[in-house]
Amino acid sequence: MWNQYKKVLFVRIDLAMWAKNGAEFLPLVLKRIDEIIPQEMMGRKIFVDDHSTDDSRKIAREFSWEVYENKEGGIGNGANIALSKVNSEIFASFEQDVLLAKNWLDKILPLIERPKVAVAQGWRLSTNRTLLDLEIGVPWVKYPLYSIDNNIYRTSVIRSVGGFPTYVSYCVDGVLRSLVIRSGWKWITDTSTISVHLRSMSLLQYALTAERRGRDFAVASEIFLEEERRKMHFRNLVSSFICSPIAATGLCFAKKNPFLVWYYPMVKFFTLKGYIEANHRR
Repeated sequence: MWNQYKKVLFVRIDLAMWAKNGAEFLPLVLKRIDEIIPQEMMGRKIFVDDHSTDDSRKIAREFSWEVYENKEGGIGNGANIALSKVNSEIFASFEQDVLLAKNWLDKILPLIERPKVAVAQGWRLSTNRTLLDLEIGVPWVKYPLYSIDNNIYRTSVIRSVGGFPTYVSYCVDGVLRSLVIRSGWKWITDTSTISVHLRSMSLLQYALTAERRGRDFAVASEIFLEEERRKMHFRNLVSSFICSPIAATGLCFAKKNPFLVWYYPMVKFFTLKGYIEANHRR
């Protein structure tokens, strides 16, 4: 395996993971990382823990990861602690519940060689059927796919844009992507490289996270959008919520999944609620 990477510009990769209470899936996830990334290519293995109350830190150490504490908490702070420890020219980040595709390294590593590419990643799909139906079942909605859970980055670029944003909680990926692109770099998502997003929370718990994402959308809009575009963005959120029962009915019949009838509108409701509350507080 090592020989096929000799022509790659970078051959040493530090690995980073920021996690909280991930013990349920960590052994499976960390074992897969060890299986697909050759030991000769691995640099530091940096694990940043956000006040876990389970065996996350213990499991990480068993797989030879350096463990650091995220005292302030939050994804952005954890990611920046990891970034501060990175020594390699490129580094990779993984989420505690994303099981990498076996061809992930073969497909993603060469992408970072391309001119002006700062971030390259694959995609992931949920094991929860309803979440999966939403992820692949909304053909009339076109939006870029991005995350920070199975990525390779140019270290210098991420540092040059100020690292991972800490002023949002759930939309760290979206804000970071905007900063990277605004700096003249590219962010590539290879949607043909599909990893598995292992899901254990209930649908209600996932729906409630939409409220936090809505608050993040408001913060990000304030930073990146002019007033007229912010108004248009808000109108789109309102329209999406109003039309969500019709859209959900169509999805329900198309996917033969009755949960979508209530779940899709609920996600749209909480997203809008979070957005309005964040704007009201300002």
